Amino acid sequence: MSSIPEILAATAVEVVLFGVAGGILYRVWRGAHFLPQRKTLMPFNKGVILEGEQVVKVLDPGSYWISPRQTIVPVDVRPRPFQMPLRDLLTSDRQGVRIRLHGEYKVSHAELFIRESSDGHAAFYLSLDREVALAVAECDRAELLQHPGSAADRIRERIEPRAAQLGIVLTHLDISDLLPIVWMQTALDD
Repeated sequence: MSSIPEILAATAVEVVLFGVAGGILYRVWRGAHFLPQRKTLMPFNKGVILEGEQVVKVLDPGSYWISPRQTIVPVDVRPRPFQMPLRDLLTSDRQGVRIRLHGEYKVSHAELFIRESSDGHAAFYLSLDREVALAVAECDRAELLQHPGSAADRIRERIEPRAAQLGIVLTHLDISDLLPIVWMQTALDD
């Protein structure tokens, strides 16, 4: 190893081996959570940094270094459409109606969305389902069929407090189908 090309080749091999060893060590340490990790939030996400069970802060889209003790939970804040299936419900005058809703909501407060429920979307759907039944039960069928917009407004009034608790804002709600059900009344009369 006395010639210059041999020395340069040996040095290049050593540099490559050190680079591979450094890369392996970095992967092992990063996997063992000894080093901070770089996380990127997409433009439609907000990130909630958790340290154990505690919320540390909410991040806007971008790239961040996260310490090993922390976890970042991305929250999609894009508007999300929904459609509830047809439901058969009773009105206040014990008449049956079949109703279907559709609308749109989005996450407005990422910290509440993460903290209040393990699945905020499912919690919102369950609350909406319950509030639809209660709002329809407050109206009589003739009023409901003549003014479906007022029923949608009433449902919105009932669901907005629970949605706010979940960190969700309801951007649109409309009744797509509202039909009287005759067989239900006949069954109740019998």
